[in-house]
Amino acid sequence: MKLLIIFVILIICLVVFMFKEDIVFHYKIWNWQKHAKEFNHKVKNELGYRNDCTGFISYIWGLSPKLGSEFRDGGGVRIHKGYREMHNIKNWVHEIEKNELKRGDIIILQEFHVILFYKWDNKEKTRYCGYEFANIHDARGFKYFCMKFPYDNKIRPYSYNYKLYRKK
Repeated sequence: MKLLIIFVILIICLVVFMFKEDIVFHYKIWNWQKHAKEFNHKVKNELGYRNDCTGFISYIWGLSPKLGSEFRDGGGVRIHKGYREMHNIKNWVHEIEKNELKRGDIIILQEFHVILFYKWDNKEKTRYCGYEFANIHDARGFKYFCMKFPYDNKIRPYSYNYKLYRKK
């Protein structure tokens, strides 16, 4: 009986070790949904991050909520050109190509919006699934979606202008 218990514990430890990144990633998604109720870039949620797309990415990536305080009260990094040095997300990333995208990378649309890449939705890599926290028509709030790469141009007509990044 003791041998069986030890075996079961070892199997559980092995599974947790093998899927640690998956477990942490999905826990953070769940936790963000729980605490970030409404999009508002001027308000921080209970986790200490702004309720906007860059606050979401800062939380998922484990960046300090004190970032972004160069011009405001912090809550995570910013993507706009006016934010310099450590407060700008570009200080924390390196640019990648489309064929390199993997879970946890980001898509920045014309320096205005950032999306968390989750997975490809087809073999041709023309559709993908991701997470976003937005405040525009047809994309309000926090959501998981699958759509044409890089974004549905009916919702964001400027989506042709994008850059892809991975956390350093």
